[in-house]
Amino acid sequence: MENGVCPVYNGIMSEYAHRLKQESGGDSLSDWRRARRRAYNARPTVRRAIFLLALVFVVSATLPGVDVLASQGWQPETGLPYETSLDAPVAEQLVVLYTAAETDAAARGNEATFDGDVVADVAEAKHLSAGVDVVVPDEGVDVTALAAELEADPQVAAVFPNRALKLYEAPNDYAFSSEALTRYQNTRYASQYVVPTRANSWFTGAWPQFPLAWQYAALGNQNAWGTASGSPVVVGVIDTGVNRSHPDLAGRLETGKNYEDNNTNVVDPDGHGTQVALSLAGVAGNSWGSAGAAGRTPVKIKPYSVWGDTGFGSQDLVVSHVMAALDDISRDSSVRIVNMSFGVDGTANLWRPGSGDVFLQSLWQKCETLKNQGKLLIAAAGNGVPVRGVWHYNYYSYPAGFDNVLGIGALDYMYSGVPAGVGDATYRTTRNTTPTLRYSSYSQYNSRVDFCAPGSRIAMNSGDRGLRLAANTLTFNDGTSFAAPIFAGTAAAILTQCPQLTGVGLTNLLKATARDLQYNPSLGGVWGASGGEDSAWAGRDNHYGNGIPQVDDTFEALRNPANTTHNLTVRFVDQDGKALAGVPSLTTTVKDYSVYTGYHNKSVAWHRFGSWRDSTGNVGTGTSYVMPARDVTLTVVYPDTRPTLASMTVTGLKNVTYTGKTRRPTFKIAYGGKYYTVGRDFTATYASNKAVGTATIRLTANNTTTRGSRTLSFKILPTKTKITKLTAGRKKLTMKWKKISGTTKYQVRYKRASAGWKTKTVSAKKRSVTLQKLAARKTYKLQIRSYKTVKGKKFYSTWSTLKSKKTK
Repeated sequence: MENGVCPVYNGIMSEYAHRLKQESGGDSLSDWRRARRRAYNARPTVRRAIFLLALVFVVSATLPGVDVLASQGWQPETGLPYETSLDAPVAEQLVVLYTAAETDAAARGNEATFDGDVVADVAEAKHLSAGVDVVVPDEGVDVTALAAELEADPQVAAVFPNRALKLYEAPNDYAFSSEALTRYQNTRYASQYVVPTRANSWFTGAWPQFPLAWQYAALGNQNAWGTASGSPVVVGVIDTGVNRSHPDLAGRLETGKNYEDNNTNVVDPDGHGTQVALSLAGVAGNSWGSAGAAGRTPVKIKPYSVWGDTGFGSQDLVVSHVMAALDDISRDSSVRIVNMSFGVDGTANLWRPGSGDVFLQSLWQKCETLKNQGKLLIAAAGNGVPVRGVWHYNYYSYPAGFDNVLGIGALDYMYSGVPAGVGDATYRTTRNTTPTLRYSSYSQYNSRVDFCAPGSRIAMNSGDRGLRLAANTLTFNDGTSFAAPIFAGTAAAILTQCPQLTGVGLTNLLKATARDLQYNPSLGGVWGASGGEDSAWAGRDNHYGNGIPQVDDTFEALRNPANTTHNLTVRFVDQDGKALAGVPSLTTTVKDYSVYTGYHNKSVAWHRFGSWRDSTGNVGTGTSYVMPARDVTLTVVYPDTRPTLASMTVTGLKNVTYTGKTRRPTFKIAYGGKYYTVGRDFTATYASNKAVGTATIRLTANNTTTRGSRTLSFKILPTKTKITKLTAGRKKLTMKWKKISGTTKYQVRYKRASAGWKTKTVSAKKRSVTLQKLAARKTYKLQIRSYKTVKGKKFYSTWSTLKSKKTK
């Protein structure tokens, strides 16, 4: 099955799409998909009829790429770690990630390049970023075998099927339908949805009087929101693009990238990306539309459009594009925060690094790289996971479920307190006139929810495809898709006031100043309120995480650190945990919530932080640390100057010929212009290096001058044969050659002058072949080579010396 749709469908629709393709003259992957989409839209009657038949095939057939996934320990019956739709729009593609040593875009040009054997199996390859390519296997090629062949390349870090990621808008059920909204507007809650005649974007009043701007009151942002000063902060938004002409985004947008069309035209075909951008940094104080969580602070958005023209109208994002966006952000020092309002509908059990899923491991690694650069990564926690007809809200979704990404849950509110039947009468009475925060009914809750933010009934001026509406018109949006950017905009606004904070430092500051929303099971388990810090439900929980940021409090903490001081002990160690020679520990008193910038005198040199960990369990990198309200020991690890073997450049490693003896080809490995040698800097262990096939070299660092490990590979090719005799006949030539033992077959090729080569495969039992139906009295060039099939893959010898002969 292709794209999760039955072969009958593909047979009918592909033929029509092929004609469209020929008419348009297009031959690229994008042109082909657009033709497929036109074919799909042009045949609605056929599509509806075939859809029912397609369902029969979908239910019974194995989903595309399952063989590859199963080899990675993934079993479809245990859940859906990243199979988010039956469309599976780009499952026929493989994503190829490169190691740090092979991320030079110029080296591969505009398209991916592979060795000769792989090229024969690839129909098309597309270069997405310096470290990411996507390839389309040729027709009939075994995808699992091709993935294994690509992974054998030492320059390739990982290979996995290209998949779709889900946008975390609100679930498509009745509670979020226009009918339900209309009924809701006509009830006692009508005042919450009354749109004023002039949609003033500036929030100045008390919470109950401004329900359309409730998120700013919930964020404790009445005063700091108007701050226009500070250092500029850029937030990377990985989504469906953005409507650059929207007046509420004027002056807020940096030049981004469109990965489907490989240009900077980040036009939003869906509208989701624009709505996310408006939630994050919509222009404040322009008396128009709404305003983003960043308020007037100097926050800008760099949009990365990872939408894909999948050919079936899917609303999903494309994994390969997301990988490329993260790869590009890792090379862009201007981007400090990353927002991801999407994910894979995950698993009941938490995935952890090293658990064996190649896709999740690769996505985690990209996020880990950004975190180690000091960036803050934020993702929507998810809107529930459907598994075989049952919705689960305590499942993990990714990237929000990663330990290096902040997962953000969605909040809702209600004016009238707790409904009858939930909790006690006293609670309902005392909270009657006070807006009450609660986690949204669709918001996923689990151990990786780090914070929560408003995500329900978020007012903005944006219709379908991100188009602006009439000046005094607002729409209401629900989903963790909007809680994440509201949190990201809040974090960015705080970062403008303290730009020296790393992502980890900013996280610690947000934890220290957040409002604790308590998951109180005695009140039905859904209401965040009551009890105070000594409550039995105080502290982090799976529904609200560490709570909701309070911007005014955080601004105040940065500008005027608390008068309370605590002891800060700082230890300096090397990469192996040993005390740094000549650099003693220090103990000082630091005010709560102040930023310790981490400098220490050693002789006449000043040393910055490398990475650090504190006694409360926090770890991070960079030059800043936010002092909590307690004594703390900070262990600073100086930057490791030992290069990793994976980051080194390998040259001189070539394929060898079978001799019957073990082969150990030589090679050179260098980093920063310096060469490293076997024995002194690392050890080299060879495997499978005697018989024809693929051999490996395992490099292991000595941990003194080098770090890590690496696997290289080379091919042991069959013995080369030679032509022993050529005999001319009338319009024919007879060739004889030296027989090679252990070969599977021979391949003969021949041609006239500038004409192309023709080939003929000959049984291994033969030592001669006659080439018939040649041109009379013409000179032909001839060569022969042997090949051996090992584990389903052909290994060819080099061609024999070129010979020429004229026919009679």
